[in-house]
Amino acid sequence: MNIIGSFDILTELFGTNVWTIPYFSYIPLWLIYGANAYYYVLFKVYFNSIPRALFEAAQIDGANRLQMFRYILAPLAFPIIAVVAIFTMNAAWSDFLLPSLMTQITQTEQPIMVRLYHMYGDQMAQVTLQEKLMTIMFAVIPPILLFALFQKRISASVATSGLRE
Repeated sequence: MNIIGSFDILTELFGTNVWTIPYFSYIPLWLIYGANAYYYVLFKVYFNSIPRALFEAAQIDGANRLQMFRYILAPLAFPIIAVVAIFTMNAAWSDFLLPSLMTQITQTEQPIMVRLYHMYGDQMAQVTLQEKLMTIMFAVIPPILLFALFQKRISASVATSGLRE
C-alpha cells in the first residue's frame, strides 16, 4: 500500500494539509480523556476489593472463567464503570485548555468552556447578561443532572452482595 498516495488522497479530500485532520473532529479529545491512568488505578483498586470467596464459590458450583466474568464480575463492575464514566464526562465537560488548543472551529461549534472564555473575554460588550447566564446554566446543569441520576447506582455497595459471613 502506498502511504504517500493515501496522504495525497486525504489532502485532496480535505483540501488542506493532512496533519490538520484532528481539527475537523472531536475524536482526539475523546481519546485523550479515555486514556487516563487515574481511571486505571480506580478499576484496579475496585476489582482487588472484590472478595475471592465469590469466585471460589462459583468455581465450586462449576462455573468456568467466562461464566464467572458474565455472572459475577460484570454485574459487580457497574458502579466503577459509572463512576469512571461520570468522572470522564465531568473532566471533558469542564476542560478548557485542551479543547481551546486542539479545536480551531467556528464559535457556534466550540465546546462550552471555550465559548464561555470567549464570551467573557473577547466579546464582553457584545453579549447580553441573559446570554451569559444561559451559557453558564448550560455549563453547570448537565454534570449536576448526571450525578443526580446515577447517585444511587454509584454509591451502592454491591461488592459484598453475594457473601454471607
